[in-house]
Amino acid sequence: MDTSSLSDILKSVQTLLVEEYGCDPRDVTPEASFRGTLKLDSLEVTEIILSLEDSCSAGIPDDEAQKLLTVKDAVAYIENSRSRAN
Repeated sequence: MDTSSLSDILKSVQTLLVEEYGCDPRDVTPEASFRGTLKLDSLEVTEIILSLEDSCSAGIPDDEAQKLLTVKDAVAYIENSRSRAN
């Protein structure tokens, strides 16, 4: 995986979480869990998944969405979906 692309994706996810959901930027690390560390409720997590679908220009199947528990999981999913598309 291209490190610069991963860095760009991470920055995009971090920006989304800080600007749209009011997360503390210091808490939005790759290891941060949406429900635990960032204290997002299930509706907010669902909204984030929908935003991620837009960013990777593809639907995220429910079984895959349930696996996106951390910022790192989301970044990896977006990167993998972009790699498959190319």
